[in-house]
Order: sequence, then structure tokens, then C-alpha cells
Amino acid sequence: MNRRPAPPLPLGFLALAVGTLLLAALNLGWLEPADGHDVAVALVAFVAPLQLTASLMGFALGEVVPATAMAILAGTWTTIAVVMLTSPPGGTSAALGTELLLSAGALLVAALMAGSRGAVLPAAVITGAAIRFATTGGYELSGDRSWERAAGWVGLALAALATAVAAILGVREARRERRGS
Repeated sequence: MNRRPAPPLPLGFLALAVGTLLLAALNLGWLEPADGHDVAVALVAFVAPLQLTASLMGFALGEVVPATAMAILAGTWTTIAVVMLTSPPGGTSAALGTELLLSAGALLVAALMAGSRGAVLPAAVITGAAIRFATTGGYELSGDRSWERAAGWVGLALAALATAVAAILGVREARRERRGS
């Protein structure tokens, strides 16, 4: 039996959901600032490697959207984690805020690429990630708690969207496998 390689987006989007939900728990005060160290470890040990794997799968399959978006996400989560691990709990960083805004812009390019290929659901998730990182960047640059809370709520919505789209794409792939196409 000649099996196709698994598509990378379900894995990448589920990892995105975990990362954004963990960060949202900090943003919304559900976790204490001191828990930020543990969140950072989860981001660098779980989220970023899964998204890097999804990116490499995308490159191997010649799929530019997953390859690009997941690489940007993996790098961004790693950057967030390193800054969290090297900063005081609950602190902000103008450098991280700037990086998050730049990542948001890069993700919008990836979302445009997805949309131009007719991949509306992936484009929506990637756009959601861009909005999430832009609002988090606003918090990191300003230190304003209203930006932090907004980032948390956007993060929750993104987690739900990323999980739903991962499920839709996974079910679609399972049906394709069952049909043998």
C-alpha cells in the first residue's frame, strides 16, 4: 500500500492551541506570574518542537504555507519562552514586544499565502495567531494590563479555533485515507 505522508497542519494547529492556552492562562491571571517559568518550559519543550516538526513536514511535502507559518510559530514560541525564562516573573520586554509585532506581520504574509490558495480555514487560524501575537506585543511594549487581558481572551479564541480547524483537517484526511485517494 502506498501511503501519503500525513499533512502537517493538524499537528501544528494543536500545538498552537496548547501554547496559546498556556499563555492565556498567564494573561488572564488563572496562573500566577511565578508559574511563567513552567509555562516557558512547556513552550520550549512541547509547543515549539511540535511546530518545528510540522514546519519540516511542510518543507518535505513542498507545502509552503505550513512550512512557513509553523516555522514562524516555532521561532516565536521559543523566543517567548527564552525571554520568560530570563526575565523576572510577570515582567515585560520591549524587545519581545517588537519581535511579536514582527512575527504577527510575518504570519499575516503566511495567512495571505494560505488565502490565495483557497485554504480559508488555515488562513483564519494563521490570522488569529497574528492577532494574538500583536495583542501580546502591545502588552509587552506598554505594560498595560488591558492589553494583557485582551491578549488572553484572543488567545482563548485562537485555541478554540485552532483545535476546531485541526479536527476538521484531521477528519478530512482520515476520510481521504479511507477512500484510498
